[in-house]
Amino acid sequence: MMSSILSIILVINELMASNVGSVMSPACNFDSWIEIYNPTEQSVNLSGMYLSKWADSLKSWRMPSNIGIVPAKGFLVVWLGSNDISTKQAPFKLDCDGGTIYLSDRYGELITSEQYPKAMSRTGWARIADGGTTWGWTD
Repeated sequence: MMSSILSIILVINELMASNVGSVMSPACNFDSWIEIYNPTEQSVNLSGMYLSKWADSLKSWRMPSNIGIVPAKGFLVVWLGSNDISTKQAPFKLDCDGGTIYLSDRYGELITSEQYPKAMSRTGWARIADGGTTWGWTD
């Protein structure tokens, strides 16, 4: 069951599974990441929400209280991997062979998910227009 209100508010807008020398994470590594977009006029705090790459375990990683706020009409990058260095990073990375990433609310109800194809090094998989329905590769 999808969290109806938040599924309208938050979208996974871009991701990079194969971050080979492109963008350094706060943990000083080239970790995978997702960008969450908020198309509304109200900010959304991600604290306590969940991120997972497993459909049968939507409560895989609970985002810490200092994860951040997605501003109105704005973005927030969530880093994956290197959680042993930075607790603000998920304890898993995106699969370079493709997969799905899931964002759930504080109760574990699915807000949104996004399936992505096999990664291309140094290239992000992104919505062509922020919050849009068409996806493509970007550098």
